[in-house]
Amino acid sequence: MPMNRADLKLYGSLIDAALAAVPKDTDRRVRQFMGKKVKQTLGIDEVNSTLEMGHMANLWAALGYQDAMRYLFEALMVRLGSQEGIRAPDSLDSAMLAWPAAYANLTGYAHLFNRANTPPSSLSDEVDDPIFTNPSDYRQRTMGTPQAPGSSWGFKDVVVPIRFILDDMEIMGIHRLATTNDWGWNRERFNQELELHATNLRQFLSYPATKPHMPVDPHVFIPENFTYFPAQHATDAVPSPEPSRPLPGLEHLPAPIPTGNPLPPGILLNQPDRILPQEAPTPCP
Repeated sequence: MPMNRADLKLYGSLIDAALAAVPKDTDRRVRQFMGKKVKQTLGIDEVNSTLEMGHMANLWAALGYQDAMRYLFEALMVRLGSQEGIRAPDSLDSAMLAWPAAYANLTGYAHLFNRANTPPSSLSDEVDDPIFTNPSDYRQRTMGTPQAPGSSWGFKDVVVPIRFILDDMEIMGIHRLATTNDWGWNRERFNQELELHATNLRQFLSYPATKPHMPVDPHVFIPENFTYFPAQHATDAVPSPEPSRPLPGLEHLPAPIPTGNPLPPGILLNQPDRILPQEAPTPCP
């Protein structure tokens, strides 16, 4: 259904609030990656806006910007309720956000987004290798480690290596909840790799290696017109020619939330009452 004027205004206000919640003293390289047109790239009619949401969610989770993430997820829920935009969010987008939500202790959203999916491509088609635990010679030279940064970090503009890390985190976040993957990783193995990405990203950006404290928040915002998650976007995709193995240990993990069940037991609902559309704060420059 088309997004009505009030929801469109609320969406924009929540994006403004998310950007305003990013601390003013954030490292210039983080600001550089976000870009001067970040509000536009997260706009309702931008083709890649849901992917940009994934970049911001993983970046802000790694840096401990929990408030910014909360507003971002509220904006996503408004969009999910209307399914509006050039590229409306789908089940892969919600799966992509489950890990950063869990890492940031937004446990309600982590549970809500914890849904099995069937990506259109195999993991090996999208990620060459684990860049920190089993890097290729090329990745060792260009990415390196926080203790011995590669050549990509030697430039004033470090958007490329930051985006490479965040791209990996998005893809692994999706495949973490996939029914199969050709690396043979279980969910815990994905969690370990994603946590290493977050820790290394902080250190590359001169933040402490220790994970920032973020209090547990089980609340989620469910818009009035939200009734269900969209059907899986990729269930009819052509199978990858690479062999795919069931995730070992998957049967012991919590069951993902099925399509059509937006409210798992134990989730606490709230409205985004910290701001009103007409009172949205001005994003930091």
